[in-house]
Amino acid sequence: MITNSKTGNMKEVTIDRSIWRTGDNSRNKKTGVGSISLLNDAGYMCCLGMYCQQEGIPKEKLLGYRSPDQLGRLIPKLTIKHGECAVVNNTEFAGDCMTINDTGETSPQEKEERLYELGQENGVEFIFINDY
Repeated sequence: MITNSKTGNMKEVTIDRSIWRTGDNSRNKKTGVGSISLLNDAGYMCCLGMYCQQEGIPKEKLLGYRSPDQLGRLIPKLTIKHGECAVVNNTEFAGDCMTINDTGETSPQEKEERLYELGQENGVEFIFINDY
């Protein structure tokens, strides 16, 4: 669950490496199997899928969606509404997280470092647990 950190107003988001789907299909630059989505058919999740689940969205509601905006709801730090319209869009932070998660150009360790730094800049404490 995302909670306020002891160090201030940071939100804590736990990324479980054992179910983390990252990268494209390049051999050494990915983790997990199946499509990159909030939750795929093989049970793997991207970083934002884990974030959404920890925001209280049931895991089964994440299946097959590629990004938080497709869920059609406001999720702190991930989605926003513009004006009076009902359309939900991803925040810049969410877009940056997806870029880091999905690229085939960086190793899983580099993704962790970049997500951690991005999170620090945006009030999110990414915590990585378990092994790949």
